[in-house]
Amino acid sequence: MLEGLAFGLSAALAWGLTDITAALAARRIGGLATVAGVQVTGFVVLVSFTLALEGSIPFDPTVAPQAVALGIFGAVGYISFFTALGRGPIAVVSPVGSAYGGLTVVLAVVLLGETLSPTQAIGAALGTIGILAVGLRIGANWRTTRFVGPGVPFAIFSLVCWAFVTIGTTVSVREAGVLPVIIVARAANMTTVWCLVGLRRVLRPHDLPSRHSITRRVVGLTLLAGILDVIGYVIYATGLERSLAWLVGLTSSFGPAIAVLIAVGFLGDRLRPVQWLGLGALALGVVLIGLR
Repeated sequence: MLEGLAFGLSAALAWGLTDITAALAARRIGGLATVAGVQVTGFVVLVSFTLALEGSIPFDPTVAPQAVALGIFGAVGYISFFTALGRGPIAVVSPVGSAYGGLTVVLAVVLLGETLSPTQAIGAALGTIGILAVGLRIGANWRTTRFVGPGVPFAIFSLVCWAFVTIGTTVSVREAGVLPVIIVARAANMTTVWCLVGLRRVLRPHDLPSRHSITRRVVGLTLLAGILDVIGYVIYATGLERSLAWLVGLTSSFGPAIAVLIAVGFLGDRLRPVQWLGLGALALGVVLIGLR
């Protein structure tokens, strides 16, 4: 239990910081260009780390097709989420995207046969509801209730993608180990993103960032986001291999708490009372999940 919490929360820290750096870059050059840069940076860091550690690139043909599928599906989630960050607000988009943890719990129970105690099940449900509450603006009636900010629908789509990627990654890394799976998945991920960049360049060339928008600050933010992202990914996959998928998936989704604190404290984002209640429900849910 403690090992799974440690892996999940460590990944959460890395990904919370990734959200902030990526959002700042995406607001300047757009979500697709940001995720393309993040993917290249992350893949180079991952390959360099693997070569230094193993001396070669491990490959397992038995899980390669699954890893490719995970990479493609994950790329869709990345693009959707980085687009959401670019449209903002960060303090809302980031927690909504993290609701993948709650969906992961359901999928882990249904597809992997994992179990939770009644208290943990209540905590998982409470945390997921709290996250979704952060993304809503409550009106006088249900007809006037809507998502806060244009980025939230993209964040919801990304959380569905990531929940299924989590389950698929769990099955694959337990069969073949972490590195043979994540290297192929990240390669497929990066290839998919850059194919979309090329397609947009042909179909909508005016939507691409101008040269003047690609400043040193943007490049630095993108590189930092890529490094943080792959660090979180390695920790996350290792946790899925060694511990319960629902536990690692859910605790890793607490990363947006860091993003929210930074966004509210330093970037000028503001939350409504119902959104603060949502964050409180998320925190209480995590506490309940940690109880046996």
